[in-house]
Amino acid sequence: MLAFLDGKIKETQDSYGVWRYVLEKVDLLRSSGWSNEAGTFVSRWIDLPEVRRHEVEGLQKEQRYDEALDMLDDGIKAAAEDSFGRYQHEWVEMRLHIHELQGDCQSQIEDCRWLFCNTGGNLDYYHKLKKLVPPSDWMIFLKNMMAGMIFSCFGGHSNAADIYVEEKDYPRLFKTVSDVVMASVWICCLTMPAGFR
Repeated sequence: MLAFLDGKIKETQDSYGVWRYVLEKVDLLRSSGWSNEAGTFVSRWIDLPEVRRHEVEGLQKEQRYDEALDMLDDGIKAAAEDSFGRYQHEWVEMRLHIHELQGDCQSQIEDCRWLFCNTGGNLDYYHKLKKLVPPSDWMIFLKNMMAGMIFSCFGGHSNAADIYVEEKDYPRLFKTVSDVVMASVWICCLTMPAGFR
């Protein structure tokens, strides 16, 4: 079976589906008691996202959190160097989940902050942060986090406006709504046929 999998891996090594054979071989090696060989083999293929995901999930089930976090941190660094940043969000999400299991509040805050800032102000992370950050520090934390962020106003909607409504920060809400309205008017003017301008 190992020879068959080695042949399939060699045959498909430059294609998307190679990860299936890699994971089959890893599982076969481990089930045969060859954990060291499996670990060495995994290290050669860890840059495949499916392999990293599989390994992190396995380590997490075994509660080997430090090893899982190291593997995710390596993936986050590699994804940051990728011009598209592919998988960085997923690895940070997985890291956040492990920090939640560990009860590591400060690391949860760091991960949620990164996710909030890199998802255009996703309200799920805002709500998690609001529960994690001490109430006495919240307003300063929120102001610093949102400073310099550019929120999407697709379709006239802005997550920033939703946050300001929840926070009852009406001056910032008014400015945000004004900016969204002005941006919408500007877009309408740009897309309007020349005869109507």
